[in-house]
Amino acid sequence: MLPLRKLSAAVLLLAFALTGASSAGDSKAAGNKPVVAPCVKYWGEARGQAYGFKHVVHLDNQCPKPASCDVSTDVSPEVQKVSLAKDERIEVVTYLESTVANFVPKVVCTM
Repeated sequence: MLPLRKLSAAVLLLAFALTGASSAGDSKAAGNKPVVAPCVKYWGEARGQAYGFKHVVHLDNQCPKPASCDVSTDVSPEVQKVSLAKDERIEVVTYLESTVANFVPKVVCTM
């Protein structure tokens, strides 16, 4: 167990680090780096068809602004770039005739 003085110093150091992290996030919002858009919701669906499964990633932009997204999956790692208008919902087909129904969508959206 840490003595009280060392524990206090550790708490102050952590508070300082968190303050620096939040101000760094503010500078990213100012335009230095793209802002990740967590308000774009997504989920995957495997649709059965004649020769396997079609992998579809659904995107729902609930952001107040348009978003740009990179879409891929663990089965199909090639990134597809898509743009979404405010309140737009789209489907992105990532794989046709897959032998597996299970896949994990990987989506990164920025505003």
